[in-house]
Amino acid sequence: MQFWTIKEFKKFMGLDDKPISGLAFKILFWTGMRCGELLALTWKDINLKNKTIDINKTYARIKKQDIINEPKTQKSKRVISISDSLCKDIEKYKSKLYSYNVTDRIFHFTRFFLSYEMKRICKKSGVKPIRTHDLRHSHASLLIELGFTPLLIAERL
Repeated sequence: MQFWTIKEFKKFMGLDDKPISGLAFKILFWTGMRCGELLALTWKDINLKNKTIDINKTYARIKKQDIINEPKTQKSKRVISISDSLCKDIEKYKSKLYSYNVTDRIFHFTRFFLSYEMKRICKKSGVKPIRTHDLRHSHASLLIELGFTPLLIAERL
């Protein structure tokens, strides 16, 4: 298991030149959600007024078909609070869209795209390469560093 510190994440993000992957990496790092949960998100799942993201489904690609399923477990259904900064990043990205439907998936790519982008940006930035899933571990490490209890961390993740 590997993870990034905030310093490493910020160095990585400083060289991400694609707004869509940048937003995806920020959401993964600052929320700790699973990649499949991220890829299933719709605009309806994000409440910027209440600063929350509702995790209620997961994405998989099977035999070249996009599949939306129930989350991994019943406890995986949860509402995650998000920071003012992440709300602003989401709002900024959303404001640049020509149009969207609230039930549309936000991220129309696969986890392979995110893996490719992580490798590409790690190479450019000099940040140690980690797996996309390790952003979840990075978030858990951040919460531990901030003094969150194991129970609160488990509920969030």
